[in-house]
Amino acid sequence: MTGTAGAVRLDPGRPSEIEVCRDPDRGFERRLVTDPEDPYGDRWWPPGHVLGWDHPVVHENAAFLGAAAGDGEFRPSFADGRDVQRVLDAVERADERGAWVEV
Repeated sequence: MTGTAGAVRLDPGRPSEIEVCRDPDRGFERRLVTDPEDPYGDRWWPPGHVLGWDHPVVHENAAFLGAAAGDGEFRPSFADGRDVQRVLDAVERADERGAWVEV
């Protein structure tokens, strides 16, 4: 995934790690998501223990339920999903026309 502030790479075979690139000159850096400074690090076992495919689902549900309880905004939001659909629609229209289209 690439954004304006950098990029993130995920490897399903290494669920306890992510690779983050904030500076193209330095490239990607590997991070354990079980480190204490990770946003969910205080909810799992000590660093070095493997997380499974189900742990991100638990994190997502915790964030959603916390937002529903008034603890903050859940992202991605409905508006984010709508914007993605607008982009996907523009991609289809551009493909049909063989030209750039406005989103």
